[in-house]
This record gives sequence, structure tokens and C-alpha cells, in this order.
Amino acid sequence: MALSRTEIGAIVEEIRRVLRPGGVLFDTIRHPGDAHYGAGIDHGDDIYGHGGFAVHFFSRRLVEDLAHGWDLQHVGEFEEGALPRQLWSVVKSAADHADRACGTAVTG
Repeated sequence: MALSRTEIGAIVEEIRRVLRPGGVLFDTIRHPGDAHYGAGIDHGDDIYGHGGFAVHFFSRRLVEDLAHGWDLQHVGEFEEGALPRQLWSVVKSAADHADRACGTAVTG
């Protein structure tokens, strides 16, 4: 996905805003241990063009930054496919409404 960290942060914040308290978001996202990390066209922001697709790779720090304001329940690594692709599985739940005023801070 060729979205900047700021754009991804805004999307995650909007999901958190519309979820009921305790609602769950489950992400599967590529991480820098993947064989395609650093391969292809470097678009900056850990985004690489490979085979006609722009792939965003998420560092553990970015995963944690995007969990600001959420209850981060699980971050795990897994493999998928023949390559294999290296991914994070991320499970987080929306905090209570009283905790929602803080917003999402996404850093480099």
C-alpha cells in the first residue's frame, strides 16, 4: 500500500473513532524481515515497488506507534506463501471513549 505513515495514522485513528469501545482491529502487514524489503524501486517511507505493486513494510516501532490510543493485545510474526512473505499479525482493541481524546502519534 503506497500510503504515507501520516495517511496510515489517520486511517487507523478513524477506525478507532468509529469502533465501539472494545471493538477489535486485526492487521496483517509485511515487515522488514521479508525477502522483498529493500528490493525494487525505493519510494521512501519503507515503500518499495516490486512487480508492479507498491508494498509498505512496517517496522515494529511503526506497529507500536500506530497502536497509540489502542489496547495492543498481540504482535506476532508469521510466514505466508512460497516466498515466503514475512508478516506481522497485530490485534488491538479500541479504548474506552474517555481515552479517545488523545489522538494517534506516528513517528519515523
